[in-house]
Amino acid sequence: MIINIRYYVVMMASVFLALGVGIFIGFTLDGQEIFVEHQQGLISELELRFVELKQENGSLQSMVDLKEKELLMHRDLAGRILPALIKDSLAGLKIAIIQSNNESVYTGMMNSLNKAGAVVTSTTFIGKEYMSQNPQKTLVLRDSLDEFVESSDLCPYVSGRLVNAILTGGDEKFIGQLKDLGMIDVSGEYNGEVDYFILAGDSFAGEPDLMERLEIPIINAIKNCNIPVVGVEKTGCKQSCIKHYKDFKISSVDNIDNIIGQYSLIKVLQGNEGHYGVKDTADALIPD
Repeated sequence: MIINIRYYVVMMASVFLALGVGIFIGFTLDGQEIFVEHQQGLISELELRFVELKQENGSLQSMVDLKEKELLMHRDLAGRILPALIKDSLAGLKIAIIQSNNESVYTGMMNSLNKAGAVVTSTTFIGKEYMSQNPQKTLVLRDSLDEFVESSDLCPYVSGRLVNAILTGGDEKFIGQLKDLGMIDVSGEYNGEVDYFILAGDSFAGEPDLMERLEIPIINAIKNCNIPVVGVEKTGCKQSCIKHYKDFKISSVDNIDNIIGQYSLIKVLQGNEGHYGVKDTADALIPD
């Protein structure tokens, strides 16, 4: 009797266990089917969204192509109109350019100045060795001077003599020393005829003290001589100097690499003071 009861208990447990396993397997199979159906739905939605995005991208690309064509037409029109607008507007104006490096080429600016009738008497290219922290070259320069100059006064002293040489055409020995030390290079001649200075200030990347040892002393030297000066730079220059130009109350153009900026420069050289261009520091795109 005891054996029979144990038998039935084991048999009933086996039946319930088998039933539980069957139910579990059934739920598992149903869950997998639901999961597969959900995945297929997501894939269908993604495929539909991809098609929509592809169509949107095609429409946007068409708009971009159209705008590029319009931009090219506007540039072509501006390029044709600019020479007529500026022709002989600066006839006979003598300009000296001081460029804060010898790597960037301001071809467009030079062409516009020539078309306006201006005469670029000289371009001074400032090298990276200009008043650098190189003690050896600084000592060589100080020892070659014909008067004693304190180290703290050397930057303004050299800048003052450089500007004076540009304005007078003299001090050839001093200019020769700057050239020999690799501090400057000169295109054109210092003939003593300067009506306006242009500072082309793209600056040197990674040179945070450039303004202190280059731009500020030169600006002060020019202003002390009562010669007007304008600062220019390219749209994508790495280190903008416009804020400093504004602080020193000299006019500026921050997009000299395009036709609009070159037109603004011509207007500034005609007497329209202000800060023009496309950057946040500009007061307007072009002079009124």
